[in-house]
Amino acid sequence: MHEVLEECTGDLAAAQAALIKSAIPDVMALFKASRVGGRYEHSEFPPTADVLRKRSQKGSDEIWEGRPKWRNPHVFQAAKKGEEFEVTALDMNAAYLSAFKCWLPIGQLREDTSGVHDRKKSGIHLLTPAEWEHTDLPNPLGNRMEPGELWVSESTLRLLLDCAREASPTPR
Repeated sequence: MHEVLEECTGDLAAAQAALIKSAIPDVMALFKASRVGGRYEHSEFPPTADVLRKRSQKGSDEIWEGRPKWRNPHVFQAAKKGEEFEVTALDMNAAYLSAFKCWLPIGQLREDTSGVHDRKKSGIHLLTPAEWEHTDLPNPLGNRMEPGELWVSESTLRLLLDCAREASPTPR
């Protein structure tokens, strides 16, 4: 305490703020040192990345999940008029199926700006979605209205890659 007070040139409020800021790291270092030779090992969890932090207590993080609330305008108008038409059921997001193929992340998220997708690594991805021009089909990203970049989970990225492969004229 005396050292911190000297560093803050006698300012009690600044010294108290500095001590509070270092309290948890100091206790964790002491705890780690005291567990040497102990029967169990304490796990230290890496800090949460900013995109995974909630903006408010009841809010959500920045990861976009396709929230389909899509209506085909032609079919919707026909249904309002009472016309009969054939409907084919679509499993629009299938996120639970895609999640079966995901690797669970262990440890800290690490930034990779190589632009190469490694199927054996899990994480979140920042992408700029292309313009959706198919009015007769639902957008795989759901009803997102905001323009620009968005963060997506590994399972959502896999679904988008599968959609892109299906649409390409070359075989897989």
